Amino acid sequence: MKTLALTILMFLSTITIAQDYNLDIIRDSIKQHLVSENIPGMFVSIVKNKKSILEEGFGLADLSTNTKTDSKHLFRIGSITKIFTAMAILKLAEEGKFNLNESLKSLAPEIIFQNNYSPNFKVNIKDLLGHRAGFDDMHLSAFTHERPSGMSAFDEVMAYDKSLKARWEPGLVHSYSNPGYSILGYLIEKYSGQNYQDYILEKIILPLGMKYTHFTSQTKEKFPNHKLAEGYDLKNDQIVNAKREALIGEAAGALLSNAEDMSKLVQYFLDESHRDSLNIISNSSLKSMEQFHGILDNTINLEDGYGLGLYTSQLGEKNYQFWGHNGGINGFLSYFYYSKELDLGIAMSANLPAGSRQLIESIIDQLTKHIDKNKTKLEDGDLNSFKNYEGCYQVVSTRNELFRIFMHLFATTNLTIEGDSLYMKNFLNQAHGYSLKKNASFQRAGKSYSTLHLTEFQGNQVLFYEGDYLQKTNSLKFWCMRIPIGLSFLTAILCLLNLIIRLIAKIFKKGNWKSIKDLVIYSLPVVCFGLTCMLFLGNSGLEDLDKLGKFSITSFLIFILSVGILIFAILSCIHFYKNKGSHMASKIFFGTSCFSSMFLALYCLKLGWIGMATWIY
Repeated sequence: MKTLALTILMFLSTITIAQDYNLDIIRDSIKQHLVSENIPGMFVSIVKNKKSILEEGFGLADLSTNTKTDSKHLFRIGSITKIFTAMAILKLAEEGKFNLNESLKSLAPEIIFQNNYSPNFKVNIKDLLGHRAGFDDMHLSAFTHERPSGMSAFDEVMAYDKSLKARWEPGLVHSYSNPGYSILGYLIEKYSGQNYQDYILEKIILPLGMKYTHFTSQTKEKFPNHKLAEGYDLKNDQIVNAKREALIGEAAGALLSNAEDMSKLVQYFLDESHRDSLNIISNSSLKSMEQFHGILDNTINLEDGYGLGLYTSQLGEKNYQFWGHNGGINGFLSYFYYSKELDLGIAMSANLPAGSRQLIESIIDQLTKHIDKNKTKLEDGDLNSFKNYEGCYQVVSTRNELFRIFMHLFATTNLTIEGDSLYMKNFLNQAHGYSLKKNASFQRAGKSYSTLHLTEFQGNQVLFYEGDYLQKTNSLKFWCMRIPIGLSFLTAILCLLNLIIRLIAKIFKKGNWKSIKDLVIYSLPVVCFGLTCMLFLGNSGLEDLDKLGKFSITSFLIFILSVGILIFAILSCIHFYKNKGSHMASKIFFGTSCFSSMFLALYCLKLGWIGMATWIY
């Protein structure tokens, strides 16, 4: 009788929650989202006012068996794993194993990394937690190699040894780097005395009440009978099975979880009394996760950025600030967000890496539509005091070193002040206006938080702009690079067009092979560069990376073509010297082509794009 009464009470409670929060509307929007984005399935967990109001699966967990997704189906949650790794590090710090401000060199001298800014700027544990060590992200050769069974945490770190170089002063600025979290996994292993997967499972995951969440390497051994959702990718508008390989560096992104478990994680971050009862990490440690720890962060009153395993996002029509993390991994895309201000948290994962942020925002709007948000107060300041900041700035904090060939050339922005507005204009984009919010922090229209900060570092004017760190530079320097590279493309296109015309003429016996050969030689350096870029960018998605990161026809072609950029640039110069031509116009045109192609080749050489063997990069 008691059980029956409890069941009725729970049923009535469910009906009340559904009515209070219009869950049917939310369920309908989730189903519509699956159809519109062609996503097979997903789970969604929602916590409001410290209660779980939704823990459900939607769509299909496996297309081949037509299996419906339920609340227990496990999805790969990717980089949300970093939250658990950060909590484990903070727990060890609370136990006195190390201090978050201790240097990596003193705690793990066996890890070899390069830091030319030491001893003034040392890589410490906080830097690793906040992606502020200046390390590059995963290189292709490491990213595409499957993690062997039983691989040690130290071996995982060494797999990313090419990334372990501080490219700017450690602690200065955030730049996302998965290898840093592999190092944290090793520190957990070294200072806990057990492998980090077991430590995180026993000390963080299970105490949270997350019965099913675990690392991919633990599935067969400790969780053999759990239901795993199948991951999918979209290829040529067709849904195909995603690769299942376990990636190296599990501490950075290898957890599996489901709707029931993720609901418990959301509750942990929202409910302080519940958190106290679990005694996993202290409230002060959790608070430090929700703070920014960079060298300049406190100086500029940073409001939007990356803390320790968590970052901020502005979500919903009213731009509420949430803390959390997302996670993209082969076949899956996941989100975890919470707001203490709204007492609201959402976790979801889809088994197709298609955008679901719009869905999250629509759910937030639905659950907060009756809340009035105060408008941000802006200062009436004299912008003339910031006139000395006008000028050109270059992005320094690139995430992937390999992409610097594009970033270095185009990732610039111009700051100008006109009347009572400050304007930022990215290269080849329209200008956006910013209003002064406080001190030297500026807010863009439609945003609730400052996303532009003006400050100085070591006597130089710098910007924190939309999550990037920029240093003042000379715009002339960039135009001196852009113009010859642009000329190389222009002359190559004209050569190719002329070549087509002459080939057609040759068919009708009105052309000669010498002129055709000349045009081929002068256009080849840019053709090689274009094909290198096409092959590289066309295969840099998660589902295709094995073509680049392992020896393959694609990666070998990139190597050959990238070498061809320099070889054919040299050959074109030699050919021009020997065959200057009789007409002044031809001399000028082909001379310009040789000069600009050689400039392009030297630019590629400087940035590591000549002889680019991506399988060993």
